[in-house]
Amino acid sequence: MPHMTTLGARMTRRAALAALALLGGTLAVTGLPGPTGQPVGENEKGLAGLARRALRPLRTGVAHAAQGAVPLPPPDISGTAGGAGNKTLMQALAARSSTRSFRDAPIPEQVLGDLLWAAWGINRPDGRRTVPTARNRQGMDVYVIRADGAWRYDGSAHALIPAAAGDLRPLLARQSFVAAAPLTLVYTAATAEEPAYAAMHAGSMYQGAGLFCASAGLGNVVRASYDETALHAALRLPADRRIVISQTVGWPGN
Repeated sequence: MPHMTTLGARMTRRAALAALALLGGTLAVTGLPGPTGQPVGENEKGLAGLARRALRPLRTGVAHAAQGAVPLPPPDISGTAGGAGNKTLMQALAARSSTRSFRDAPIPEQVLGDLLWAAWGINRPDGRRTVPTARNRQGMDVYVIRADGAWRYDGSAHALIPAAAGDLRPLLARQSFVAAAPLTLVYTAATAEEPAYAAMHAGSMYQGAGLFCASAGLGNVVRASYDETALHAALRLPADRRIVISQTVGWPGN
């Protein structure tokens, strides 16, 4: 069979999209359930909504197939899976504080997963996050730096993607207490993002993480004291990404 030409491929895709658009209009008018079995919402009607729904399984598959990904336990929302965050919101707000004394004790995998989910996890089927971003652009990333390496958190797969080997904590240790803490979160943004938006988004992320820490009995402190140039290189960040802020996390010391 001869190969399909580029023009033919485009026409085929257009025909398929037209059919999807027709189906989307039918679903929107009749109120019939969409591909997930749920009624089609206002923001999911039409071609764009159908395209988003159709691509979700593909995006999930790609995320889970990331090379070397380390899966994290599902978020312990109910407080019954061995996680540590079980205070009410008001109790967490009352307990929130900045910590500058840490014990070099490991953070269990469940607690780490819950911490990252609180900072930048996905909490709805449509891929939206636990924190808001302007126009839902989701242009942020959070990295985990520990003694045994550095990873980028992939919220779509709820997994850690290896970023660098070795202990990068000395690059963060302009304040001596950082060396004792088991991990630091590093928040990054696209350089194309408005600085005010990047700061706003990072603030939402570290506030979510900080409230989880208060709920779980962890200490944390938000910090801008680090070697940004060396850390950018060590994390192998592309030129179009920049470091916004860091957050050191661990069990409080004496």
